[in-house]
Amino acid sequence: MKKTLLVAVILLAAAANSFGWAEWNYAGGDHSWNTAANWGGAVPTASDDPIMRDAGTAGYAEVGSGVNAVGNMMWMYGGGVATLNVNGGSLALGQLRIGVDAGEKTVNVSDGGTVTLGSDSTVGQGGNGTLTVSGSGSSVNQTGGWMFLGMGGSGNIALSNGAAMSVPCIRGWTGAITVESGSTLTLNGDTTIGESGNVDMIINGGTVNQTAGWMYVGFGGTGSIEVGDGGLLSVISLSMDNGATDSVDISGTGAIEIKDARPEDIAYQMNWYAGNGWLTANGESAVGKLFFAVDENGFTTVTIPEPATLALLAIGSSLLIRRKK
Repeated sequence: MKKTLLVAVILLAAAANSFGWAEWNYAGGDHSWNTAANWGGAVPTASDDPIMRDAGTAGYAEVGSGVNAVGNMMWMYGGGVATLNVNGGSLALGQLRIGVDAGEKTVNVSDGGTVTLGSDSTVGQGGNGTLTVSGSGSSVNQTGGWMFLGMGGSGNIALSNGAAMSVPCIRGWTGAITVESGSTLTLNGDTTIGESGNVDMIINGGTVNQTAGWMYVGFGGTGSIEVGDGGLLSVISLSMDNGATDSVDISGTGAIEIKDARPEDIAYQMNWYAGNGWLTANGESAVGKLFFAVDENGFTTVTIPEPATLALLAIGSSLLIRRKK
């Protein structure tokens, strides 16, 4: 009996210790994630939930070069400010929750830093959350679940200067997504831009590449996408769910690439969107301004050529469909 009881106590103790938590208190004299005193005495392990509440502007945490930080589910919550900079090191988490209930919570990934997430994560969940990824080699990679943006709060995702981010999909409730300057956002499933609130996606000089599923612009809420100079929105299928409350604008050398359906069907759909005022060119009506080109893969690219070029292209083709050689 005593032996059985001892085993039971050991098992309970092991279970109690298997899901611990560690709270950032910025008491170690530096900003490093790897300083045990910053976590009250022990750096988080893969079984711990790292917590950042209201450390303030000066109390930011750093995952610098050579640091390989880990954790189970990271919570950033509370009514104040908390910032995590992954600047050159790596952070591997099961889940990441930025801005859970209130306040301003931010994660900045730069200088070749990497963040790997295993499952459902949020940017703005009741509070205001921001995720920025900047610079070549800097990346965020989520392998499972959903990425929720502004679910009950407001979320902002910004990629710039050659950064990369890959997620199974984004459910965009309220907030903004910006992809600029050679950066790439990869979406591997159905994505909503405006699930219930208002979401703006801005693509300037970057690429949003959807490898599976549909891109829904508006899905009970309001969505808008701006594809500016050098920007590419590459999707399997594009659906403007709420019609008049949603918008997609192509400006300058921006382009939309659609990988599914016949070119003729895509041309009909895009021209229909333009006729209803949902698809615009440089902020104005896109009627008669859309040019469709089909590449060797059967993908259809929609662009807005200069007026003089457009007039020449229109000769002998009412749909303005050209196949690339």
